[in-house]
Amino acid sequence: MKTAAATSQLQSVALVHEINWPWLIPGGLCLLLALLGIALPLLPTVPFLLLASVCFSRAHPACQRWLVNHPWFGPPLDAYLNRRPVTPRQFALTLGSLWLGMTLAILLAPLVLVKLLLACVGLGVSLHLWHRLSPSAEAVTG
Repeated sequence: MKTAAATSQLQSVALVHEINWPWLIPGGLCLLLALLGIALPLLPTVPFLLLASVCFSRAHPACQRWLVNHPWFGPPLDAYLNRRPVTPRQFALTLGSLWLGMTLAILLAPLVLVKLLLACVGLGVSLHLWHRLSPSAEAVTG
């Protein structure tokens, strides 16, 4: 008969051997960038969380479960994956920080083609956010 501690230890050893490390390392880096994005307004959080989720799902299912159930990272990831609408406050903050960063990047970009590409990316993200805006907020803003 195995004790609970021995079973837990065996499961931990099995987990280490089952992890797909080439996916875990980039997932960890994306998670670190997402964590920085919480504090730095010009660094996006949700795109890095989505990348981390994809990497963690390929590394090991337990890694993705941890991320989705995490108190800081889980709610924004869950909201995006379940297509919950963006609140007007989130919309305004996101667009403000997006265009602040894009304006700075466009001004500093040396090539006109790069400036146009940055503007197109900014417009695409803005449209995506606008489509995610809650219906009640569209009546107020539109």
